[in-house]
Amino acid sequence: MPRLLKATLALIAIGLMAGTVVLGRAYRDAGRTGGPLIQIPTTVADLSARPLALPQPGLGDPCPATPFSDIDVHYGGASHLSNVLGGGPVYGTGSPTSFTAWGRYYRVLYFTSPTVSGPVLVRGRDLRTGRQVIFVGDFAEGAVVGSDVLAGSRVQQHDELVLNAGRGGVKVDPAGWWTWHATQGVPGEASGCYGFQLDGEDFSEIVVAQESSL
Repeated sequence: MPRLLKATLALIAIGLMAGTVVLGRAYRDAGRTGGPLIQIPTTVADLSARPLALPQPGLGDPCPATPFSDIDVHYGGASHLSNVLGGGPVYGTGSPTSFTAWGRYYRVLYFTSPTVSGPVLVRGRDLRTGRQVIFVGDFAEGAVVGSDVLAGSRVQQHDELVLNAGRGGVKVDPAGWWTWHATQGVPGEASGCYGFQLDGEDFSEIVVAQESSL
């Protein structure tokens, strides 16, 4: 084969490869920006990559607790729930249920509104000490940061909680409300002022809970 023809074919091959790379990037980037080419679902890894933007109260400042809300959801025979924490689209309510040598655990009921699709990542911190709020049992994911004995069983403490409609949650309302029972804990020296960041596909919600409101 003549050298000129070989060189021409090589250039064509390089051009095709470059075009494939550019086109692949275009499809990927269009999905990230909601463009018309392709829609790439948001993953838990995407949500974990978002930085935390929790408030940081100064020394002596009050805990910037999130106001309670009322939600219209058919749950447990009621069509309207009062005093749930959060401004939406995710809400929570709970109370301490277990105490160990390490700390205390809360049984929390999370609700997601019909507008939520895909996974919701929950991360928490003690706003005064910086310690992590940990999660155990159902829906606890992320890194294992410790262990404890809870109700006579050894449990692993994780740094994230993942709520994903259709994957373990319960649809409690024909309109599309879902709920999850989750267990989260704080160490014994916790301050009682906790911030949570709840990240979903198209939202990031900050909720601050005081000890008396959990």
